[in-house]
Amino acid sequence: MIPFRSSLKELGFSIRTQLLGRLRLRPGLPTPLTGGDPENRFYRELLKRAFLTAPTLSETAEVIDVGARNWTYLPSLCEGFPKAAFTGIEVDGYRRYANLYRRCDQLKSQCNYAHDGGRSADFWIGDFRDFKAVGDCDQRLITFFYPFVSEDPCAAWGLPNRFARFQELLVHARSLGAGAILSVHQGEHEFVIAKEAYAGAGFRAESLKTFVFPRDEFKDYWPGQFSAYGMIAQI
Repeated sequence: MIPFRSSLKELGFSIRTQLLGRLRLRPGLPTPLTGGDPENRFYRELLKRAFLTAPTLSETAEVIDVGARNWTYLPSLCEGFPKAAFTGIEVDGYRRYANLYRRCDQLKSQCNYAHDGGRSADFWIGDFRDFKAVGDCDQRLITFFYPFVSEDPCAAWGLPNRFARFQELLVHARSLGAGAILSVHQGEHEFVIAKEAYAGAGFRAESLKTFVFPRDEFKDYWPGQFSAYGMIAQI
């Protein structure tokens, strides 16, 4: 039964990315979020916690954001990293919403808004493990906001299990010549799994810095069920 379900998810993902998601069913682009919404308020406060833990992150020159979804939180990233150019990576960029727009349409809208503000932002649809960065950069930061660290979330989103291999993403992140990696996880359970992935990817425990953003402190402006656990690896 499990192999059958996995095959169904692979088939559904393939149909979405290779066929149905390629169809443009609505002209134009959706309205971008501009920073005053609950999601951006959450990310703004989350980054403040990260900067307290590792102050040099605020000097980042390049951010590669893995699992950007529709990137509606890009305004808060632009504010938190005032010197950075951005690349958003999303493997499921052709997922379609009820309003007929696709994730890639929202990604494009958010990038256009960043461009209007004088910022460099672009996106890439595909598996991060296939992504190639240009050159090395000590001030390159790779971010993972709520990555899949187990198969259950993949199943919930109808994605193949192969996208739950967080350790492989970390190994690839190291190969891109980044100066640091920032990941944020949903609750202590996922945080424990993530720590094991970091260890398996060759990160030594003493090289990792952690922080917690308690659920009670952001419940009024971000609909999350668990506290946010952050981990920073400076390479």
